[in-house]
Amino acid sequence: MEISMPHLKETVYFIVNPMAGNGECLKVWKKAEKILQSKAVPHEVFLDGKRVMR
Repeated sequence: MEISMPHLKETVYFIVNPMAGNGECLKVWKKAEKILQSKAVPHEVFLDGKRVMR
C-alpha cells in the first residue's frame, strides 16, 4: 500500500504512550515512524512525556 504524503516544511509533533494497549501503541508508532522517515517528514516524538532525539 502506497501512502501519499504532502511535502511538509513544518515539524509534526507526536505524543506516544508506549504502555498504551499493552505496548501495542509502541509497535504501531515504530511502523508509522518508518513511513515518516521514508517520506522525509520532519517530526519529533515524545514518549511518556520525554522528547526522543533521533
